[in-house]
Amino acid sequence: MSDESATSYTADGPGTFGFRTGGVVAPSSDSNVTIGADLKGFDTGVRGTGRAVGVHGFGGNTAGVFGEGLQSGGRGVVGHGTRHAEGIFGVSTSTMDDEKRKVASNVGILGISDGGKGTGIHGISASFVGVSGIFESIPADGSGTGILGESGSGTGVSGTCSGSGTGVKGNSERGRGGVFSSGAKAQIQLAPVDDKNRKRPPKEARAGDLFVIMVDRPTAADEEKIREAELWFCLQSSTGSVIGITKNAKWGRVQFDKFQQ
Repeated sequence: MSDESATSYTADGPGTFGFRTGGVVAPSSDSNVTIGADLKGFDTGVRGTGRAVGVHGFGGNTAGVFGEGLQSGGRGVVGHGTRHAEGIFGVSTSTMDDEKRKVASNVGILGISDGGKGTGIHGISASFVGVSGIFESIPADGSGTGILGESGSGTGVSGTCSGSGTGVKGNSERGRGGVFSSGAKAQIQLAPVDDKNRKRPPKEARAGDLFVIMVDRPTAADEEKIREAELWFCLQSSTGSVIGITKNAKWGRVQFDKFQQ
């Protein structure tokens, strides 16, 4: 190993460590080794293969494994799972003394974006789930939160679908599908469809749907018409599909008996 021109090195044992440096936990007069190994490769700097763990990193108060992407489009850390394995699996077992983790301590994966329009955690899926959050406890009491979104003045959780799917869906087997609260403003808003060419709710709908549309309504003095929101409730689902609806949905307009400004 003392030959600096050696092109390869193979450790056959019998020791536990195939390769080991003499660095210490804290620099002292006995050793000035602060970096245990500095490895460079044209494609891969370090590659680890093991029956259980490929690469195992221990960190003090910073990180066990730290990855840094140096070029645009690069990735600091990339995880790739095959044969139904996870690409990246994060586990936390104790609270870390970090200012940014005072609110979110003991987390499996923590994503932080310090400014601009960056994203803490971004999940992409071609056909299934981009980001999945599951709460499990031992024993499992089911009282935790799968996914928690918090924001100071922005949006806590935002769901968008560019196709015909659902933007946000909530489901519970024995509880409420969704609960909304606000201390100062409306608990929920149904953004109305403001299109003067649309005079009625859609033909394709499911029983239980709510639909809000902006309509022209004359004033009591029969002056210029004003635009007001109108709420409809789907009483009966349509049959067929958008391509070929065999029976239109049945809607009922919600009537109000009290007004306040």
